[in-house]
Amino acid sequence: MKAMIAALMALGLGVSPAAHAEPPGGPSSIQGLFAAYTPRTPGCAVGVEQDGKTLFQGGFGTADLERHAPITATTRFYMASVSKQLTALNIVLLAESGQIDLRASVRTYLPELPPYMQPVTILGMLTHTSGVRDYFQLAALSGASGDKAFTEKDVLDAVSAQDALNFEPGSEFLYSNSGYVLLAIVAERITGRSFNDLANQQVFAPLGMSSTFFQHHHDAVVPDKANGYAAQDKTWTISNSNLDVVGDGGLYSNVEDMLRWLKNLDSPTVGAEALKTMEIPFTLTNGKSTGYGMGLDVGTYRGLRVIEHGGALAGYRTADMWFPSEKFGVVVLCNDAGARPSDKVRKIAELYLAGRLAPAPVRRPAEAATFTPAPGELVPLAGFYRSPDGSYVDLVEKAGQLQLKGTTIMLRAVNRRVFIAADQDSEARITFDAGGTPAGLTLADGDEPATRFDRVTKTSFSAQERAALVGDYSSPGLNVTYHISDGPDGLTIAIGQKPPFPLKVVGPGRLLIDQFGAELSLSHDETGRVTGFSLDFGRVKHVRFHRI
Repeated sequence: MKAMIAALMALGLGVSPAAHAEPPGGPSSIQGLFAAYTPRTPGCAVGVEQDGKTLFQGGFGTADLERHAPITATTRFYMASVSKQLTALNIVLLAESGQIDLRASVRTYLPELPPYMQPVTILGMLTHTSGVRDYFQLAALSGASGDKAFTEKDVLDAVSAQDALNFEPGSEFLYSNSGYVLLAIVAERITGRSFNDLANQQVFAPLGMSSTFFQHHHDAVVPDKANGYAAQDKTWTISNSNLDVVGDGGLYSNVEDMLRWLKNLDSPTVGAEALKTMEIPFTLTNGKSTGYGMGLDVGTYRGLRVIEHGGALAGYRTADMWFPSEKFGVVVLCNDAGARPSDKVRKIAELYLAGRLAPAPVRRPAEAATFTPAPGELVPLAGFYRSPDGSYVDLVEKAGQLQLKGTTIMLRAVNRRVFIAADQDSEARITFDAGGTPAGLTLADGDEPATRFDRVTKTSFSAQERAALVGDYSSPGLNVTYHISDGPDGLTIAIGQKPPFPLKVVGPGRLLIDQFGAELSLSHDETGRVTGFSLDFGRVKHVRFHRI
């Protein structure tokens, strides 16, 4: 046994001696999923448990490429948004002890926040239904560099500088990292302790999670740490967290401790009632479920109920998944920015629960291989399509196929109106409206509700319209000036002193910063003069800009 472990370690497979069981399918079934990771690459740590017993734990690839340290079950990873599970439990435990009122306004505990935050409750922030704008994207809109080291003051200042929420609290679901940072600050204010000290006393120590902690200073030493990595020009570069805030992230842990967390979901010794509360999906004011509780995604996978969460920041990608009916859980922690741990978690679950899962959906209909469009038949389908929430599908015709512009994803025709992604492990399908040049399309992905996209017909502005846009614009909540210019290559927009981005016309009075992913909706006065615009950017909505 020792000789086999030593051989695996030499191959960069940090399989722990505690990995005492293998899934059905042979001893190499899990290793095969991570075969791409070697001593010359970053990789992933994996843990599997059922009914309180560890079935597998080990590592694949390298934690530190300079020191040639292999990944093992004890290697610590930055957990990114998987942290939110632990943050939510600590907040709900404080509510159980009467120290926090989940229905109270956040201004009850942070009175320096502006009046527009009064409707925001602790519950709203836990469930991502508060409407609080995300500080990451506010910083990007302010022109901040990608390596900015955020502090609690930065987040409080960014939120306080705004004059409105994204939406009325409880009416929509929109993921907000700001809300979870504010939750951690609230906990620190009412207890007088750091969030890490509180979490250690309430959760980590009772569960024996001795390697887990919230890191309040990004440059603090982390023993047994996996560096995060991102591939650039076929070279690995270090990409670590530089955040000095916790709550939304900030957690460091390893597979051994995360298995203890999953075992506590199976048979809770800490927070039994709190966890039941956290698992209840929130219901919006329109009666629809968000599918998200408190720090936990709740849904189904191949017929079985699952509770899960994923995380991504810098060079770290993390995911865990728990099947309550099977008392079965999987965690995958990676230090490769290109990793897809949520996919790996599902594939590992399929290995162990093969007899319990419903049949996999048919991803490739048989007729897809038999239909071949005639030359030029796909040209009318190419174009730019927009959904009501501001999402886009941009399709081009290339060599008799449709391609998702800006990617390598090609679409395969099932028939003249239905297309699926070629060579992609995806259930997504596009159905075009009937007719030669469709008015729109519908995008469906598995069991998710289908989304309607309408064809964008106005894709250019006249010289007069372009000239009317040129000028400087500012927003009360962003300490930066935007400048719109019109040149030989068309309209561009510069954020502060940064190089300008091209602006694409995507409808009457609507433009898109294509590389940036932000949409501008123009506003005019009674004479038709452009007076400003409203900007939507992912987790930030309706930010008002006024012409200077």
